[in-house]
Amino acid sequence: MRQGIILTIFTAVNIIIAASWMGTTAQTPLPPPAQPLVLTQADIRHMLKINKEDTSLGSVDAGKHVVDVWLDQRNAIPKAAGSAQAHSELTEIYVVQRGNATLKAGGAIHKPTYVAALPRRISPGGAMFVTPTWSGPPEGGRTWDVGPGDIVVLPPGAVHQWATIPQEMRYVILRIDPEHKQKAGFVQPLLTQ
Repeated sequence: MRQGIILTIFTAVNIIIAASWMGTTAQTPLPPPAQPLVLTQADIRHMLKINKEDTSLGSVDAGKHVVDVWLDQRNAIPKAAGSAQAHSELTEIYVVQRGNATLKAGGAIHKPTYVAALPRRISPGGAMFVTPTWSGPPEGGRTWDVGPGDIVVLPPGAVHQWATIPQEMRYVILRIDPEHKQKAGFVQPLLTQ
């Protein structure tokens, strides 16, 4: 009789757990309608032609985070400056469009210095790059040679710097911002020119 009671309790607990799990997955609500951000290769080519500075192309509120898309330019540098950087809140994804470079990433920053939220970069049209950032001499990590079509993903805390850039380099950065500090709903006005 005791085994029957234990088996009944065990079965009842399993049924409750299964029902609870099914109830939570079945009740996940559909998010509210959202507007996509579509940037074509023609948009990027246009911006490469008319703009010679770092600039935001657009951003979108993606619910739990903001996705911000920038086009960055780096002039040739034969050797890296002494400092690398790491962002504490957002992920950056680089997609190289033009030029080649050697990227040093990973490892740590020796004696990191807080750089602040980097609001100094204001894009034509008013978008700003705002995130807590640390800087200092890199320790460890590895290097990669990157060029057009290559993708680099730098999660929060990933130390990174361009070690060398033989010629001008242009790349798209997708910034995934869970803190919603980047402005959502921005579309670069220069895209319409």
